Amino acid sequence: MTSIRSARAWFLSTVVLVGLGGFRPDEGRAGADDAKETPAARAKAAQAAIDAEPVTWDGYVWIDAEQRVRIGTPLSAGQFMIDHARVVAEPLATALRPLASPVVDGDAFAFASALERPEPKAYEGLPHTLVRLRGRVTPSEEGRVRTLAARLVALERLSDSWVRAWRPLFAHEDSPWRASKDGARRTPTRRKAFLSHERAVLEALSRVEAVEDGARATAAKIDPQAVYFSKFRRGIEHDLVRTIAAEAKELGVAVTAPLLAAPPSPWSTLEWIVEAGTKVDFLARAAREWTGDAIDLEVSHYDGTADGTSRWHVVTDLETIRDTWSESGYAFRRRCTIDVRNVK
Repeated sequence: MTSIRSARAWFLSTVVLVGLGGFRPDEGRAGADDAKETPAARAKAAQAAIDAEPVTWDGYVWIDAEQRVRIGTPLSAGQFMIDHARVVAEPLATALRPLASPVVDGDAFAFASALERPEPKAYEGLPHTLVRLRGRVTPSEEGRVRTLAARLVALERLSDSWVRAWRPLFAHEDSPWRASKDGARRTPTRRKAFLSHERAVLEALSRVEAVEDGARATAAKIDPQAVYFSKFRRGIEHDLVRTIAAEAKELGVAVTAPLLAAPPSPWSTLEWIVEAGTKVDFLARAAREWTGDAIDLEVSHYDGTADGTSRWHVVTDLETIRDTWSESGYAFRRRCTIDVRNVK
């Protein structure tokens, strides 16, 4: 399984598909006695709940060979499973064209592969403008294309100065963040040296002010209700905070207090879903555990087909859960999460 650290898919990342065959999800599981209707009726109700929810897409805008406006997923490193093309419907598609990234064939873009290259090529073709869209999806008949009729919810711009401060994390020969990392070189001595390097990168990132570069005005022109945010940037910095703390603990190295508070890791939040029987309970737990912006807290869970034959891993931020998930949609995803955890 790909780790959250090595393959940071922004907001939403499907990373593993679990086939459950004839396994009955509710049999012998928590809540099995709560539903007396037939499995077919439960499946139909679950699918209806999910279909009724708004869909959130996050990523960069790119134009494919057919001149369709599509959304790609930015990664720190690693790979990403793509099961469908994310196409934006009109009229938003036309409004987003000026924000298109130079990325070609760009369902996903790994910054590590680009930023570990020598300058100046390291900065060629990077996506700098990221968007959050929300609306309704129309799947194609063959299921390979999903078209979103949406509005622009938020926009983020990655400044050149922030990207340049981030690059040393990948350029260093001992970096485990590199796409071409060599684990054999990671002796305790070299790990301790790189820990200081990671801390220096984090400090450099934190010193770079968020430069909007007209992004607020751009967002407002497309949708007056759209906001400017720094989700991707903060997510990368939060990853660094957690990684530095974990590495220092393992190596027995004392580190100074972090420059910013990081939310719990996505993997730790999976248990919140398992333990909270309702969406209301889950939101209450999240509010106790994290007092920062809801969009910064990423929650690990599983989703799946209504008939229970397949389950896949997803990371969804708290803002999306709070604003778009229904109670029945939460219950379905919780059941999927419990299914997979129990199978493992």
